[in-house]
Amino acid sequence: MTKKNEFKFNILNQLEDSASGLTITELSKKLNFHRNTVSKYLGILEAEGLVKKKDIGAALLYFSAKRKYLRRKLVNSFMKALLYGLKSNFPDNNEIFKNVGRILLDYFQFSLGDAYTKEFEKIKAKISSNRFLFFTRYK
Repeated sequence: MTKKNEFKFNILNQLEDSASGLTITELSKKLNFHRNTVSKYLGILEAEGLVKKKDIGAALLYFSAKRKYLRRKLVNSFMKALLYGLKSNFPDNNEIFKNVGRILLDYFQFSLGDAYTKEFEKIKAKISSNRFLFFTRYK
């Protein structure tokens, strides 16, 4: 694989794993490439129709043209409905369903970017300290 193709391949892989898109700065940090290199190859990938960009205020977010993620609202809705159904059918197992929520946070792959990752870490910390009840609104 040529160096040019390697840059393109690595950038595309990062973008395909990110549901919320990535900035040039985030990509350069994740890939350990210079910002100018990332910018250059994003331009090439965009011209080839493999990458799309979106203006968000002063930032530009880049996405893979072939995104493979479900919408977050759909996933959240499904998980809430599943836990509600389980709690309704097994009302004496509330602690078990809290553990299911914890496991979901640990193992479900939310590829959301740095800001969201920090928020999920806060939630995990609250859950582990038992100050936060997961899905309590569905009693």
